[in-house]
Amino acid sequence: MSSRLSTVLTLVVLGALCLTASASPLCTDSTATFNIGGGVTNDPVSCLGLTFNNWQAIAKIGSPSGSIAVAGYDTGSTVFLDFSLVLLSNQDINVYFTVTGPLLGIDLFNGGSGPTLIIEKACSVGFGEVPGNNRPASRCTGTLLADINAMSNGSSNFLFTGGQSNLTYIFKDIGTQSGGAMSDFTESFHTSVPEPTTFVLLGAGLLVIGAIARRRRATK
Repeated sequence: MSSRLSTVLTLVVLGALCLTASASPLCTDSTATFNIGGGVTNDPVSCLGLTFNNWQAIAKIGSPSGSIAVAGYDTGSTVFLDFSLVLLSNQDINVYFTVTGPLLGIDLFNGGSGPTLIIEKACSVGFGEVPGNNRPASRCTGTLLADINAMSNGSSNFLFTGGQSNLTYIFKDIGTQSGGAMSDFTESFHTSVPEPTTFVLLGAGLLVIGAIARRRRATK
């Protein structure tokens, strides 16, 4: 191969290195905990430029209690939140939190057993308050970014039609019917942070340059 091709491949590798250096670092696992029936909890979970905070859970039906634990991790361009909670038969809660940072879409998986349902809305503004009881409402008065439902062992996804949202308000109505129960569910949040494909590019470039070097040594 010509020296010109070697130069081009070297530039490709250097470009990949620059892109890799400029990409946001991967986050480490982080957790938050908030109580059902408590006020707004400031316990941020931060991953890939997204910060999840202002947690609140309100009992609706069946007097559910206890806490909800959240664990966050990422795969390079998607943040996953695992929610652990205890909902028994015929119980229902509303959960609220905010997402700050570049968000493009949401996927939701309901791991409940029996008849369970998670209804979720993502809004550009806060959900306000229900007149008379000073708690958040479920109606989005701004731009409705996502409206998704997931039944037991089912999933639902939504990419924001308006593009990226930098401040997103999340509302969840999480409920079980007779014979249903829920101990966890998972949600993924797609960011505008590019997936680190530059590692693949870098590896391919290094392999090609190595092959060129071996061929040159063999011809000497």
